[in-house]
Amino acid sequence: MDWAVLCSAGGYSSILVFWIGASPQHPSEFAVATDADSTQGLRAIARADSATIRQPQPVTVEHDGISNIRVGKSSAIYYWYDSEKRWVTLAGAN
Repeated sequence: MDWAVLCSAGGYSSILVFWIGASPQHPSEFAVATDADSTQGLRAIARADSATIRQPQPVTVEHDGISNIRVGKSSAIYYWYDSEKRWVTLAGAN
């Protein structure tokens, strides 16, 4: 299992993914946002399993994703698209 954490430092927050078998000094970092933008509200992350990831999507769902939640507002799901070695953003619950 890989680990995802929501971090805040220097006025910015981001999602970090620590991959099993990879160096912990080099996590994937994405979804960077300023902490000062109070219009965005409270931010949280959660596991997005295949039931959470709504279809149709531009990828075949083969594993869990990460739900990036703006509490009381909206969410987006980040999904590692292995065949292209990149993160894609999918529709979350609004």
